[in-house]
Amino acid sequence: MSEYLFIIILIYIIMIFILIGVKPSLIYDKKNNKYKKFGKEENETYFTLPVVATIISIFMVIVLKILNKKTKNVNSMNSVENIKYYPVYYPVQMNDVKLQQSDK
Repeated sequence: MSEYLFIIILIYIIMIFILIGVKPSLIYDKKNNKYKKFGKEENETYFTLPVVATIISIFMVIVLKILNKKTKNVNSMNSVENIKYYPVYYPVQMNDVKLQQSDK
């Protein structure tokens, strides 16, 4: 499970509580003290509380995916299993090499 999941859920809940507490005029009708209904008439809106909550949750999932990807990339770069070893060839001069002669 993601290490950021708890933080993202907590931020989402705080944002919803702030939306409910602030009661912006986009989703709340202050004259009638009610949340606006979904629609295009005078006291209706396309941005009801459930729609805004869904948009916020989609945004939070995208943020979670980005944070997980960055963490995964950093962790995979530091992993010992991902280190690639390449053979190193040193040039050898023939003067340094002693050839074994066969006994005949």
